[in-house]
Amino acid sequence: MVITSPNIQTTLNTSVPVLETLAITDICTAIHGAIYPQIGLKIDQSGILRGLYEVETRQYHLAANFVTMDHFLPVIHRRDHSMPDLYYLALTLISSILQLGETPWLIQSWSRKRIAFLRLEDGSQSSVDIKHPYLACQYDSDTVVSQHEAQTAALRLRNRRTILALAIMLLELNFGTPIEDIRTKSDMGPDGKPHDQTDFLAAQRWFLQKENKGQLTKGFKSAIWHCLQFSTHYAASFDNDSFVQTIQEKVLEPIEQEFLGTWVDF
Repeated sequence: MVITSPNIQTTLNTSVPVLETLAITDICTAIHGAIYPQIGLKIDQSGILRGLYEVETRQYHLAANFVTMDHFLPVIHRRDHSMPDLYYLALTLISSILQLGETPWLIQSWSRKRIAFLRLEDGSQSSVDIKHPYLACQYDSDTVVSQHEAQTAALRLRNRRTILALAIMLLELNFGTPIEDIRTKSDMGPDGKPHDQTDFLAAQRWFLQKENKGQLTKGFKSAIWHCLQFSTHYAASFDNDSFVQTIQEKVLEPIEQEFLGTWVDF
């Protein structure tokens, strides 16, 4: 329902005995007798309900489904996307760890598979709004992180993994290739399976290869390199103001300045 000033004409079913000058004391009866499906409440300057009126509504189309960043990588690989939108997405992801780093949203690991975009009903890839990503998170409300646990090495490790995941997603955004396709046998453990350093080794090698070939812009090069370095810092913590400030200066600002200088028409 919409509440507005009393300068809009009251519209009521004639079966409801409500006059313009009389206050409505039984709102249920008044609403039940209204002849329009969408109505607003007419309030006078004293805050007294004096009548109802028709509300004009427009038709909205909700997104029929969504697509994750994982499924959007082929579009990036084909370069069939907007570069300004890609910068928007990168800046949003970086801002997200600054805003959500201390919240339960990033207690779980995050990756391209948990970044979702709404897609309109036509189902085409071009309808995906990559400027406005959503973080998909299955959060158990019964799980409580104590103050003591929040100060443990486990949480600091989680912070480092969050930063490493950001570095990986920035690489994936640039080249449209999942980190799994970059892994080599040397990145795996003795059993041939991934271990806790596998993706760091793969991402570091990937970064150095692209840097040597000049395939990274200055802004992304700074952001990714610093994320890789920060992911190895034992004391990395989003409740450390100095650390957060460094993330802003070395990761967020280089891409932001590059975006403003390259894609924004002054």
